[in-house]
Amino acid sequence: MGDGGAKLFGLLATLLLARTFGVESYGEITYALSILGIAGLFTDMGLHTLGTRNSALQIQFSGSPEAQNGPSSLFWLRILLAISVFAIFFPIIWFKFASQPQLRMLTLLFLISVVPQALQTEWYFRGTQRFRWYSLSRWIQSLTYLIGLLLLAQTRSVTIVPVIFSVSILFAVLFQWAGYKPLHELFRRPRIIAWKKLIRSGIYLTAGSFLFQTVILLPPILMELRFSLYELGLFGAMFKIILAAMIADRVFTTLLLPNLAVLHQQPNADIAGEIRPIVVWMLFFGLMGSIFLTFLASGLTGLLFGEQYLTGAAGLPILSLFLPVTFVNSVYLFGLISAGRDQSYLQAGVRGGLVAVVFMAAGALSGSYTVFLLSLPLAEAAITYVVYRSYRQTIPATFPIRAWRLVLVYLPIAGLGIMVLDLNDAGLTANNLVVALLALLLFIAGARATGGISKEDLQWLKRRVQ
Repeated sequence: MGDGGAKLFGLLATLLLARTFGVESYGEITYALSILGIAGLFTDMGLHTLGTRNSALQIQFSGSPEAQNGPSSLFWLRILLAISVFAIFFPIIWFKFASQPQLRMLTLLFLISVVPQALQTEWYFRGTQRFRWYSLSRWIQSLTYLIGLLLLAQTRSVTIVPVIFSVSILFAVLFQWAGYKPLHELFRRPRIIAWKKLIRSGIYLTAGSFLFQTVILLPPILMELRFSLYELGLFGAMFKIILAAMIADRVFTTLLLPNLAVLHQQPNADIAGEIRPIVVWMLFFGLMGSIFLTFLASGLTGLLFGEQYLTGAAGLPILSLFLPVTFVNSVYLFGLISAGRDQSYLQAGVRGGLVAVVFMAAGALSGSYTVFLLSLPLAEAAITYVVYRSYRQTIPATFPIRAWRLVLVYLPIAGLGIMVLDLNDAGLTANNLVVALLALLLFIAGARATGGISKEDLQWLKRRVQ
């Protein structure tokens, strides 16, 4: 509930920002948040994950062999990394945007928030499974941010946004500290010698996280180099719709994958036979989401972001290809983690991430906005293929042939959706919804008729949801 509420308030805040400040200013915000996302990865350095793990194991820090992973060492290292990252990024941003003072100030103000982010102790609550406290802190941060924007965004000063963002994080920090027991444990003198081991462990986690997230973090940075802030603003709005739709990925993985970790521990389990229907269903749901967004591209864009963003709606069908590709990727990623193949996970992240960067860079260098958008789902597909190959080295689970039938059914329906895209300019009307639902029903019927979804798949899904 905490993540869901936080994401809902975050989406409302995004819609408010986009409508209040316009396309170009929203493009600046999108760029600044992308810089913040990259800085945040280097600030965290995997310490959040390490802190969660150690809290879950209830390690006795004082006098134990694991003392170097104590909360104070981790807490102060996060703060030191935050200050260091800001110090490194500051001159780069300052000189790069010397001719764009507003973008420079906006990015630097957002960048300052890495310090209050380092003060957060979410890792403690997640590790000790105090999820209610964790959820409430997420709600407080998101709700404070939204209320602050509602009160102050009408000033039309875009530089007030990162200030409100940092203040909302500080409210969450104070709430988290109120629930941290004992709080004085955080403020003990850290063991400097422990930082080396923490950084060495965190580097692998950071490298994997960064390279898997290249398709999300790098596009705004690449666009700023080759495209206008107006185009960047349009992209930011469309991509926000995709990210909101990707929440369904977590729902489906929670529903379909919980027994996968157990299967990997059973020597005689038919893991390959279990993986295939999961892949089919994840692809099926992803393609359904893509069809829905394709037919309602203009209607959803106008409803959520306003008429000024309608020119970007044509890019939504292209970006919607993220859904089926990402959904399938989740299966094989989860499989690597469940099988305990951490090394394979990291290697897949490195290889797939580097290939993805090449695809996106080529798209940006083309100078074509449409080509660049096409490069993004292709980059995600490259990551998925590398992860799939790595997983196959662990489990001989080939990609199910019948899944390609789903793709063949999808293509003409999606093509029809692109052809009628202009008909949706009137908004999200009842007629548009009916057409989208008919397209989904046609896809479902085609999936069954071609054998893309077999009777066995239906029986498998029925067993999982019971």
